Amino acid sequence: MRLRAAVAALGVIAGIVVCNVGFSPGISSATGSTCWNSTLPCYARGTFNDGSAWGGGYVQTEVANMSATESSWINQELWTTTNGNSNTYWAEIGYSANQPYCRGNQLRWFYYYQNPNASYGTCFGGSPSVGSWHQLEIQEDTSSEWYIYLDGNEVAIDSGTSGWNYNDYTGLEYHYGTFTNMYTNGYYSYNEVRGTGCCSWYYWDEGGSDAKYPTDYNWIWTSTNPWIHGYNT
Repeated sequence: MRLRAAVAALGVIAGIVVCNVGFSPGISSATGSTCWNSTLPCYARGTFNDGSAWGGGYVQTEVANMSATESSWINQELWTTTNGNSNTYWAEIGYSANQPYCRGNQLRWFYYYQNPNASYGTCFGGSPSVGSWHQLEIQEDTSSEWYIYLDGNEVAIDSGTSGWNYNDYTGLEYHYGTFTNMYTNGYYSYNEVRGTGCCSWYYWDEGGSDAKYPTDYNWIWTSTNPWIHGYNT
């Protein structure tokens, strides 16, 4: 079941979002070691938490060229918390290089969720094409079920977490084993949250950033009020 209303100023061709944002990609190469072998993930992402309850998150992303080696991996994704003000449970969707459950340097779609009953992640589908734009979406369809979508198509149901989401994040997560790299910036646009009543969507009315070790990667907002365009570099 597809609940999201259409977003203005978008073109859809054969299920793929075409978005003319007008950004000029830059070059980013991360070779630092400050997150070397970290047991915790490091981030370069935009953050949203305006203190209100919401029913889901949405963003458009342009697939960036990136790589990882050995035990390292790197993700570009959308995170949505699924139990109120706590970050204990969440769902995420995006693409990755060398995910632990999908090793290899080819870019792959993936999703992951953690709820009171289960933690589950997998890669799925084919390899996303660098430079193409896609819709990432997570929304609550019942009181304890969160549906995960790619380009408007349901790919998973996260069952067992009740409560609204107060936090959304869009951007990059990386784990250094030996090396991870982005060859171009990763762009995100038209960030939205859904109202608790289906199905009104709203642009982010505030924004922050979560950039651990910004000498490696950083987050830059290019639009504020609303906070809907940004990229990691």
